[in-house]
Amino acid sequence: MADENHVRLSEVQLIQSEFGYPLEEVHKLAVQYYKKEQQEPIGYEDRIKLMSLSKQIQHGPISDEFDNAGWLDITGNDVK
Repeated sequence: MADENHVRLSEVQLIQSEFGYPLEEVHKLAVQYYKKEQQEPIGYEDRIKLMSLSKQIQHGPISDEFDNAGWLDITGNDVK
């Protein structure tokens, strides 16, 4: 039996509810904090993950439109 008082929130709504800002603003603040506080360089795989999250925030979920080599490539390692 479902709880009638339970409200389902999307991830975007949850982030906005938690932080009080739209997703784009939370992302911008997170990037600013990361750049200010970063002590050590991060690896290629972690940079790809961060870039993919950034692109999803900017462009929405990745679709076949973006399915090409290099869209998430930072250093040219993936393009052959």
